Amino acid sequence: DHLLIAARSQSQRDSELVRARTYALQLRDKARAFAERDRASRAENARLTKRVAELERALERTSHLEGNLDYTKNLVLKMFQMGDDGFPQLLPVVSTFLQFSPEELAAVTQAVEERRSV
Repeated sequence: DHLLIAARSQSQRDSELVRARTYALQLRDKARAFAERDRASRAENARLTKRVAELERALERTSHLEGNLDYTKNLVLKMFQMGDDGFPQLLPVVSTFLQFSPEELAAVTQAVEERRSV
């Protein structure tokens, strides 16, 4: 009788252990899935943050140009009137007004210098 009670008790413990292990495996799988979703969300967040910054800069440029359309027109007219000789003098004004990046300014400066050396 005592042996039967011990066997039942052991059987219950074994059953509980199997349930606990199964539950632990389920939790581990959920944690892995959550970690993967978290990584993907962080990457998406970084991509979207960069895109928002790009769009904000574009909007700022557009607003800047729209608000100064007459100035833009006069600047372009002056560039055409002065020709290649006057362009280097206007380049700092143009690059500031159009908010050139350092790379854009370097490319334009190089093109102007190459054109002048021909």
